[in-house]
Amino acid sequence: MAGDVIMRLSKGLERKNYKLYPDYLFTSMALVRKLREDGIWFVGTCHANRLQGVDKKLKPLQELKAGGRGSTSICTSVDYITVTRWLDNSLVHVVSSYAGRQLEGITKRYNKKRKALDVTRPYSV
Repeated sequence: MAGDVIMRLSKGLERKNYKLYPDYLFTSMALVRKLREDGIWFVGTCHANRLQGVDKKLKPLQELKAGGRGSTSICTSVDYITVTRWLDNSLVHVVSSYAGRQLEGITKRYNKKRKALDVTRPYSV
């Protein structure tokens, strides 16, 4: 249902190199696939329960926690949709048909003591 809203709002954008960045409430794997078929790029955060089994191919939370803040796990499907699991303050899932396995960057984040830290972040974030 939420994907229908995005599909309706994106009418007329097909194959014009538009990129959508919707809220996590609208993101699903089916929506990303449909938009990709229509030639519309997509990058958005997603709940783990909407990843349709892709989350099983990513590193588990315990393994990411062992790597520390900024750890990532990336999986790309045969239809070129990339799912990134990133550990920031909490676990973040990003689904993208636009940003793949590009290089990671560095971003400033703050810990609980309000001290600035350099944390690696994936390109899609």
